[in-house]
Amino acid sequence: MRYARDSETLQIARAIEADLIEHQEEVSEYMVSDENLVELHTLIDEFEDSLEIRGGVKSGSVAETRRLAILFRVADDLLSKKLDRFIVRLKAEYPTFFDAYQNARMIVDL
Repeated sequence: MRYARDSETLQIARAIEADLIEHQEEVSEYMVSDENLVELHTLIDEFEDSLEIRGGVKSGSVAETRRLAILFRVADDLLSKKLDRFIVRLKAEYPTFFDAYQNARMIVDL
């Protein structure tokens, strides 16, 4: 996600969030809690808020750039250190979900 464009990153994050919500009952067995989903939603919203809105740019200050970099790291950590590990456990029982998740996580180098 770190190397994707902002709009692509937002789409990937929203797709992952939607899949998690859709399969919330199944992933709860792997310690993905409601609090984790709320945290993910909050981070996605913060990231979206930091993007350009309706053609106008929010403050282009150094602080905003640093905040965006921090949000990228937090999202990457959440995905790679927590969520990816839980999803691997679902591979045998939910192969379609697992494949869709893996495809959503694939980095496309344009």
